[in-house]
Amino acid sequence: MEPIMKASKYSDFPWDMRISGLNRGSTFIVTIWTSENFVGYLEIGEHWDNSNDLELSSIQIYPRYRKTFAFKKLLKEGFKYLTSKGPECDIYSHVQVSNIKMMTIFKRLGFSFSEGRSSHTMQVKGKLSEILDTDLYKLIMN
Repeated sequence: MEPIMKASKYSDFPWDMRISGLNRGSTFIVTIWTSENFVGYLEIGEHWDNSNDLELSSIQIYPRYRKTFAFKKLLKEGFKYLTSKGPECDIYSHVQVSNIKMMTIFKRLGFSFSEGRSSHTMQVKGKLSEILDTDLYKLIMN
């Protein structure tokens, strides 16, 4: 990840937001670039408690590229990776309660919500086989 951070040339990019893959085993990272600039990344790793399950650890998009192609492209590549793991795996993530857009996306993808690590987060959990049947998944993948 270090070469990506340096190549991005963005000193203000939120690298410290949760690049947890630097500290654990198997991690899948997708990065998006324009011809000149780093746009964002998505990180998926083994769940900390069960290596058969996966955790969407982080998705970060440089502010100038939000509301563009970047989010859909990151999700699409992430879903390609997730489907390679088998439809019975569970997918976990944490989301800030104030992040209404992401909470809505998780809900539309069929994730369930429970109390998070702190008062301002929610843990989300979804079964890949159920996510694959949602209209939003089908829209993302087209």
